[in-house]
Amino acid sequence: MRRLSIGAGAFACQPICPRLLSLRLILAFLFLVRPVGNAQVLTSQYDNARTSAILTETILTPANVNAGRFGKIFSLRVDGDIYAQPLYLPRVEIPGKGTHNVIFVATEHDSVYAFDAEGQPAEPLWHVNFLNAGAGISTVPGRDVACPFITPEIGITPTPVIDSQSGTLYVLARTKESPGLLKSGRYAQRLHALAITTGAEKFGGPVEIKASVKGRGAGGSLGEVPFDPLRELPRAGLLLAGGQVYLTWGSSCDVSPYHGWVMAYDAHTLAQTGVFNTSPDIAPVAVSLAAIRASLDAAAPRELVGKDANPVSSLLSKADIGVTVTRGTLAVTG
Repeated sequence: MRRLSIGAGAFACQPICPRLLSLRLILAFLFLVRPVGNAQVLTSQYDNARTSAILTETILTPANVNAGRFGKIFSLRVDGDIYAQPLYLPRVEIPGKGTHNVIFVATEHDSVYAFDAEGQPAEPLWHVNFLNAGAGISTVPGRDVACPFITPEIGITPTPVIDSQSGTLYVLARTKESPGLLKSGRYAQRLHALAITTGAEKFGGPVEIKASVKGRGAGGSLGEVPFDPLRELPRAGLLLAGGQVYLTWGSSCDVSPYHGWVMAYDAHTLAQTGVFNTSPDIAPVAVSLAAIRASLDAAAPRELVGKDANPVSSLLSKADIGVTVTRGTLAVTG
């Protein structure tokens, strides 16, 4: 079991490193003994611009951030390492358990927890897990991806995102599925839409991530380049904008074949609405798309700004690329 450590300080002011590589993870989640009533953290790094800044901070100062007042208060048990940033939503009505300020935590053991933010109670308000040993569904062993950065298992890595209006938590989970001794295993990545009050699946989810584009790039066959759920690492937090959930992938340690992928899914139906591959006809290019600066105006084009992680090996002339999103169509713009 791992422990999620809770510390004193202002909740919304100290970001959690979204990519911790320690096997034994102690995660400092910092907030006051009673979290700020109007504070909420619904997405990675606090906003769609990924600024990691709370410009309305009024509590933390250099004077009160000190060893005497700023530190661990309690810890909570979870079942795996935590790479995703925990999210926070106040005043959530949990059926049969009353109203709570809730921390949502995802682990590499493919679990999602909802905890009371003050540790009262210390047990989860709800907990869901996407594994099924009887059906041969497990996390992805770290050795299978041939990359030592996430070990010993890979499950939920990117930070989820919350739609507070619909009460939905969107989570991307990875699994290995081996239904029998005589059948070869397969790898899958799935987008889950969970009710923030119970953890129940919504909108007919989950949906398996599948895509292909025309091209002659790495891993392609007969003029098609498919999405590879084993090789593709979701390297940025999920983004919710304009009624769409955006997901992005790059490589695990540059183990080929891989490409940069950006995909969009309708937030209310989970239907895939857009697919973009950074290198369908050239050498692999890993896009670590921060999914930044997305307009919430659904009628207007939306610009996602990302980083080409391997600009030298690509035909792109700059490390920054833009992906324009217009009615579900994804296209490179810079």
